Amino acid sequence: MMFRGLQVTSFTGDSPTPRQMLLRSAGYILSAGTFFLGFFWAWWDADALTWHDRLSQTYLSVLPTHEDLKSSAMAPATAASVSALKLCAANGLAGHECAKFLCRHSLHKYASIVL
Repeated sequence: MMFRGLQVTSFTGDSPTPRQMLLRSAGYILSAGTFFLGFFWAWWDADALTWHDRLSQTYLSVLPTHEDLKSSAMAPATAASVSALKLCAANGLAGHECAKFLCRHSLHKYASIVL
C-alpha cells in the first residue's frame, strides 16, 4: 500500500495496533469469502468503509507527502485547520466525533488537531 501512497490508520488517527491488523486480515478474508460482498459494502456505507475496516476500526488514508509534512511543521494552526474546527463546532461535534467527521469529508490531516 505504501507503493500507492496509502497507509492503514486507526479511527483515532494513530497507527493500528497488532490486534487491529489481525482483525483487519481476518475481516479481509471474510469480505472476500462472501463473494466480495464486504468490499462492495463500501458503496452503500455512509463512511465508505468495508467490513474489514469496520471490524478492525481502521481505514485507508493517503500517506502524507514531504511537502505536507514540511508545511504542517511550519504552521500547525493554519487558517484551514481553524476552518476545520469551526466546521465541527457548527455541526455540534467535538473530539473523536469531530475527527471522524473530518475524515469522512477527506480532511484527514486536520483530524489530529481535535484529538
